[in-house]
Amino acid sequence: MLKALINEERMRLIAPRKKLTDKVLDRLVAYQEQPTNDGLQDEQVWTLLFTYGFVALPCQPEEGLSKLGNALTQGTFGAGLPAHAWLEMQPLPPRQGVYGKAESNTEIDLAVGDLEIRPGTETGIKFKAASGVGRVCLVEAKWLSDIASKTKHDHSRNQLARVIETGLTFQNQTAKPAFPEAVHVTLLTPSCFRVGAEFGSRLYFYKFREYSAALKDQTDSQHLPSMLWDICQAEIPKRESSAAWRYPDLTERLPHLKLHWVTYEELLHAMPVSEFKTALQEFIQDEPRAILEPAMAGA
Repeated sequence: MLKALINEERMRLIAPRKKLTDKVLDRLVAYQEQPTNDGLQDEQVWTLLFTYGFVALPCQPEEGLSKLGNALTQGTFGAGLPAHAWLEMQPLPPRQGVYGKAESNTEIDLAVGDLEIRPGTETGIKFKAASGVGRVCLVEAKWLSDIASKTKHDHSRNQLARVIETGLTFQNQTAKPAFPEAVHVTLLTPSCFRVGAEFGSRLYFYKFREYSAALKDQTDSQHLPSMLWDICQAEIPKRESSAAWRYPDLTERLPHLKLHWVTYEELLHAMPVSEFKTALQEFIQDEPRAILEPAMAGA
């Protein structure tokens, strides 16, 4: 069983929300005890397993977290240790709203970098000023599902735009600088959904391509408005600025943004060697529904 190879102390490095983590691991155990013909489709379980592999014994957590940060940002995170890599955490939402139509805290599948817990919360995070270049990476993980094309109170707000806006506004007004210098937003999926240059089977294929084109040439009037248009068309008002938080000029923050599309197979390839990694590879190869690319899964 994979769970038997998970060290609780190492798990706490990446999963501060113990109650949620226990529920996710319970679902893993239940699946392993009674597999289905459709395979494991629980993206929370998959993301936890692939993240834990970077801190599993006997590797040094510092080395593993550094490899994780660079794997998620395609080698652009740089040298040194990301301060934290945390699963299922909640930055402040940039859209506040009124009369019960507030946007709830954005649940980030995986956040890596210069982070700290917001006072008075267990799961809230904010930017932690770093001595060097402040950097954060917010990961939106998808296994078989697509990005949501709406939220509860906004039928035109797609999930990728919401995460990007959260990254652009991620801050800490008590720190200097208040905003990270480098903001990475990473889409994490099986490689089978990234293949092909022209056509994809998921909405995120097209939105990612559109937004990436906007960033390549920020003077291109045809592409730049598309990303900002999706963000600024939100029906829920912006969070009001205060001494503790302010909504920045997104055109000023946009040059700090980098988008990445990384696959689970690439994470497995970058994962340090361990008994856990070997067991994860065997688990993947035994899956009745082969989603991951076999060559990479056995890397």
